[in-house]
Amino acid sequence: MSTVECPKTMIFLTGYSGAGKSTIAEELLTKLQGSIVLDGDKVRAAYGNDTPHGRDGSKVNAERLVELALKNFKSTTYVITAFVAPREDLREYVKKTITDKDIQFIEVYISAKIETCQARDPKGLYAKQKKGQHILLAGLTTTYDIPKAPDLICDTDENTSAQCAAQIINKLREKSTTSEQRQWSLGTTALASLFSFLLVTLFLMRHHFLRSIKTF
Repeated sequence: MSTVECPKTMIFLTGYSGAGKSTIAEELLTKLQGSIVLDGDKVRAAYGNDTPHGRDGSKVNAERLVELALKNFKSTTYVITAFVAPREDLREYVKKTITDKDIQFIEVYISAKIETCQARDPKGLYAKQKKGQHILLAGLTTTYDIPKAPDLICDTDENTSAQCAAQIINKLREKSTTSEQRQWSLGTTALASLFSFLLVTLFLMRHHFLRSIKTF
């Protein structure tokens, strides 16, 4: 397993059904010590499968995801989520709620052509929709808001799940290094301010002492 030194982090995988989110999430699970996977099916199952697929159930699923993630962060470092999450506003809701708790958030757009997703069809949803069943599929029968500024884009038309997992781990290392540099910079600034304060204080004490001697 990887020993990436990183603060508590949500790795948020979003993309079409069949894009490869769950496969990549499971790949990350084997590589990141102290990690857990929450995918859409698991979250829905935890609440009795009472929300539909697609945009209609997205708000409730987002709220439940945050609730479960925060509970899991009490005992783990990485929460890897695999959700279609078709709405930009709800992805932003998850990000804000998580980062407000001082937890790092990495959004990864798992990109794949809709034709590729239909060919893979791991859950049989595209086949059911093709047979006439009313299945809400983001990117096909309902809209999917392409992420505007994700931290990383993994193209599963061109890369294997192992390659995508490696790209995500590299992004984690990059974020960790940036965070350490920022903390070091803040620490250095704080030390410099403290040193300046001590110098001024010593100068004033010396000045006061010399004046006291002259007065005496």
